[in-house]
This record gives sequence, structure tokens and C-alpha cells, in this order.
Amino acid sequence: MNTDLIIDDPGLQKLRHRYAYSAVTLTFWVIWIYLWLPLISFLSWVVGLNLFYKEMIVQNGYQLFFGLVGWYVLVVLIIGSILLGWAGYNLFRFRGKERRKSSGRVEKTDIARQFAVDIHQLNTWHQVKRLTIHQNEQGDIDYVEV
Repeated sequence: MNTDLIIDDPGLQKLRHRYAYSAVTLTFWVIWIYLWLPLISFLSWVVGLNLFYKEMIVQNGYQLFFGLVGWYVLVVLIIGSILLGWAGYNLFRFRGKERRKSSGRVEKTDIARQFAVDIHQLNTWHQVKRLTIHQNEQGDIDYVEV
């Protein structure tokens, strides 16, 4: 028996229910922001955003803005094309070539030899849940608290 609640796992909802929930949420966020508009308008007046209105609306500054937006879009498209070209080049160059290799399996005897400890001690250490390894300045193991 499945005891998951729909509220805990939205994936259990039907797609139309998720879209309806999102639409209702968006609607109420818009209403919430709309309720704050008088305060936002007052604060913008206090800090001098009426200058923005004069420059952009009254003196047609928005036309210059939209002209610049065209250049921005062009630059973004050029950069995007360069990045897509680079990705395509690398895809072509490295397709079917797996260069990542896993490091080989490390045996316990190799670990014991590397740290100059007895293999039986190492096996004991692998069995415990918690241990503290104390090392000297050269990185060698001084002692181990089990």
C-alpha cells in the first residue's frame, strides 16, 4: 500500500493539476505584487525615479534602448554560436574515444605496504566504525585510536 501523500510528492499529481496549481500560484503572486504597487510608486518617487520616466518615456529614450537591445542580442548570438561550435568540434573530435579510465583496484596489501602497517592491523581497522589516525610531520602513521 502506497502511503505517500500527494502534498509530499507532487509527482503523484496529474499533469493538469500541477499546471492548474502553478497558474493559481502565479496569479496570486501577481495580485500580491499589485497590492505593493502604491508603496513601490511612492518609494520610486522619493528616490527620484521620475527622472527615469522623463528620460525614457517623455524624451523617447526607449528607442535608443531597443536599438541597444538589438546589439546585445547579436553579441549573445555570436557568443552562443562560438560555444556551440566549440562543443560540436569537441564532440566530433572525441566521439567514441573514452579517455577517462578508472584507477585500478587497490589491494589491502598495497595500502599496508604504503603506510608501513601490518595487514592484520589494517583488516581490523576496516572492521571498526570509527578510528582516529595520528600522523607525524612526514605523513607516516604514528598511532591509531580505535
